[in-house]
Amino acid sequence: MFSFYANKVMTTGEGGMVVGRAELVQRARLLGRHGIDTSVWQRHGKRRTAEYEVTVPGLKYTMPDITAAVGIQQFQKLPEFTARRSLIAASYDRSLAGLPGLRLPTVLDGVRHGWFLYPVLIEPVGGRTRDTVANLLLDTYGIGTSVHFKPAHRLAAYRYLGCDLPATEQIAARQLSLPCYPAMTGTDVQRVIDALHAIWS
Repeated sequence: MFSFYANKVMTTGEGGMVVGRAELVQRARLLGRHGIDTSVWQRHGKRRTAEYEVTVPGLKYTMPDITAAVGIQQFQKLPEFTARRSLIAASYDRSLAGLPGLRLPTVLDGVRHGWFLYPVLIEPVGGRTRDTVANLLLDTYGIGTSVHFKPAHRLAAYRYLGCDLPATEQIAARQLSLPCYPAMTGTDVQRVIDALHAIWS
């Protein structure tokens, strides 16, 4: 599944795409159109009758044509978007590698990364924690960051599972996503780098 939410590598504003084996994609289509056994085009495209059946309980997960048109244009720009994100990530890699207690993301050999996020881990040393760094970046330098993601087993909807996942919680408490998006200029990227060096000095 691919998300096309507004902050993703390419966007339709909202929505996404499912790929996979034909029977699984067909099942997703059925569930995404209220469980109706035929599409709108199958019912009306060739002036057929509007007869249909709801075969399973479903939900409304269809993408409007307007947002799909946005997605087609975005898809054509995807190589440009990913190239720019890769340059930003490479700048961070070069400039932040020496900061003690700041662990940078790694990419396995043979993997082409989309750099939707540039997530770092901040070791709680020298009075620096993930939250103090995030607050300093925002309050002192006007640089916003994000946390991706809260541990699912600690969210209200899943607490009933009673999971004990200490490694997940330890990583989640240290993770911070730095700005990484195609519209960032070289000056923007350098501001982030300079701010982090100042915080570490």
